[in-house]
Amino acid sequence: MELENMSKSTYILNQLQINYQSVLKGQKIELDIQESNRFSKPITNNQNEKSQNSDNYCHKFLSISKILNKEQLNDYIFIEAIKNIQNQTGKVKVIGKISKAMKLKPYYFQQYTQIKISDQIQNENSCYLEDKSGRIKLQLTNSKLCLPNKTWKEIRIDDLIAGILVLIEGQIVGNNIVNVENIYLPDYIDPPIYTPLNQTSYVCFISGLNYDVQNDLTKLRHLIQFLQGNLYCGQGNEISQNLSQIIIAGNLYGRQGDKKGCLTGSIKKEQDFKDLYSSIQENVRGVDELINELSSICPIAIMPGQNEPVSQMFPQAPLQRAHFGESFEINTKVTFLTNPTEFSMGNIKFLGTSGQNIEDIKKYSTIKQQLDIDLIEMTLFYGHIAPTLQDTLISQLQFKNDPFIIQQFPNIYFVGNMKKFGTKRISENLRIISIPSFLETNTISLLNLRTFECFSLEIK
Repeated sequence: MELENMSKSTYILNQLQINYQSVLKGQKIELDIQESNRFSKPITNNQNEKSQNSDNYCHKFLSISKILNKEQLNDYIFIEAIKNIQNQTGKVKVIGKISKAMKLKPYYFQQYTQIKISDQIQNENSCYLEDKSGRIKLQLTNSKLCLPNKTWKEIRIDDLIAGILVLIEGQIVGNNIVNVENIYLPDYIDPPIYTPLNQTSYVCFISGLNYDVQNDLTKLRHLIQFLQGNLYCGQGNEISQNLSQIIIAGNLYGRQGDKKGCLTGSIKKEQDFKDLYSSIQENVRGVDELINELSSICPIAIMPGQNEPVSQMFPQAPLQRAHFGESFEINTKVTFLTNPTEFSMGNIKFLGTSGQNIEDIKKYSTIKQQLDIDLIEMTLFYGHIAPTLQDTLISQLQFKNDPFIIQQFPNIYFVGNMKKFGTKRISENLRIISIPSFLETNTISLLNLRTFECFSLEIK
């Protein structure tokens, strides 16, 4: 009789444990990432064909010029091709790409062989507007920029970014010289309708972990404990209980130290080589263990960044699964994304980068003094994720169409490895997020998919 009661008690306890686990499991919404092939499938040309910058430029020009409003003011004569401006006088308006002659701007390979300059801005810089037929020189005095939301702001030459397509209005003042009065950006594109979830669900954005075994790993340990619900950081356990996805937006690995001494000279320093590759091996193993722990909490998606062992050409290919042997042996909740990336979770559309596009913009204009969140917003207004591409930001050319052109706004646009957290709700269906480097700020970004609210949290 006693044995029968014990067996019944054991059965009841087991059922209670199963029910409790199912309740906990039911608190989290499982959202799978559906990545598009927008940045992952280049079109390889035939051997007899050569991919040229002009092909991508023409596609970019035609795509963005379609959403530029050519009928801004009737007082200006619209010029179809820049070469035709030579026969005109008075006020004109014309569409073209901004080009800048900057004395301090290095060629791509010079960026890695010479002393780096923090920025390439000089008073002697010149600005041009060009298309496939020619180019004209621009003078900006009391010029104004019209944003897609119909607000105006004063603008100077140093504020303009090379590579953006604009419609200008101005007065011809000389041979192929136009004094610009107004500059217009592409019209606003409505994002898809945002459908909120009927249950609280969080997406955690992290960037700039910069894992290095030689650094203090206490911050990473506290991060894991918080996401597991074992560390209080002012928000209780609500976040960990409702965490649906972790997204790492670049720079998962730390940058390797300067080992040039072991790579140059006729006599190789064997010990330096051993130290270098031993450090790399330890970092790869440590990152694998870190991802394994994070993926045990909830599904995780990883984007490459500037420090990752993949090609630095935009768009960057996903990280190799071979570096994460332990993570894939135990579970398969890890997704590798491209950089930039475009994906959907449920009915919510995401677009994001690891930050190289914004950092490159800062080098070649004075708008680097603005907040990161404002620069991120401007790339949406430009209609192009990386306007400096193929000029100072090297990219792959084997694409039939330019994938960086924004044909439709996403619901969430995020950029990683920024200086500080920032967020802005552009419209009812569109939010942009500036994700700070975790190594420098100890901060993560959290998005509530039910309320569409976004906030930062410092891990102490």
